[in-house]
Amino acid sequence: MTFNAYVQALNRQVRRSGTIFEGKVKAKLIESDRYLVQLASYLHLNPVRARLVASPEEWEYSDYRGWMGEESDLSDGGSIRSRYFPKTANYQSFVGRMGERDSLEEIEAYLFEE
Repeated sequence: MTFNAYVQALNRQVRRSGTIFEGKVKAKLIESDRYLVQLASYLHLNPVRARLVASPEEWEYSDYRGWMGEESDLSDGGSIRSRYFPKTANYQSFVGRMGERDSLEEIEAYLFEE
């Protein structure tokens, strides 16, 4: 399904019209495994940083639980997690350490310019 077809189907389902996202789509190449793992933990911690939940596993729209080995319709991250963190507890610990400091500095070079 193309993105355009997806938007049209979604608009019919929720009885709306127009685009879902405004502006141009941007992309960044993930050039290193180190950045990939940092980015995953950064994304898993976003709802915690926004004070929407107390811990990443509480956010129902995340694949964090899938990364922890629990059933999840959202997750394909198990292979990434298991490659770098053979035990789920290792990734959980890594995310906890990233949450204790501002990991934004670690990925600043990859952010989009306004």
